[in-house]
Amino acid sequence: METVDHPALDALLERSRSVRAESSRLAARCSAVRDAMDQEQRRSLTRTTAVLDRQTAGDPYLVARLDRLSAAVGRSPEIERAKSLLARRYGITRGEAFAILRSVSSHSNRKLRDVATELVNDAPEGERATRGTGGLASA
Repeated sequence: METVDHPALDALLERSRSVRAESSRLAARCSAVRDAMDQEQRRSLTRTTAVLDRQTAGDPYLVARLDRLSAAVGRSPEIERAKSLLARRYGITRGEAFAILRSVSSHSNRKLRDVATELVNDAPEGERATRGTGGLASA
């Protein structure tokens, strides 16, 4: 039977523990970097949306185009229509309109999409967002 060199085995075990600890530190660092990138992307998207809100305010064609682009990147069409409706009705940005929708959703314990759909459906016909264009119908 072959004998095992204990110092060599101990060194291998210690190296294994060291590598595992380093791997855990790297995984935590990657997670932190990923979170920081996600936060920066959200901030960048918020800034970009604010600029677009200012540039598209009052131009139904640009608002409709922004709605279509938002839908193309996976945003809910109902929420986009509700944001447009609120922005036009109260003269606020789409970002501010989204904050209002989010607040109502949170305080009423309802899904944001449901709040947005109800808002659009309850709007007077002249204000109601149209499905085809993503913009608002004119009276």
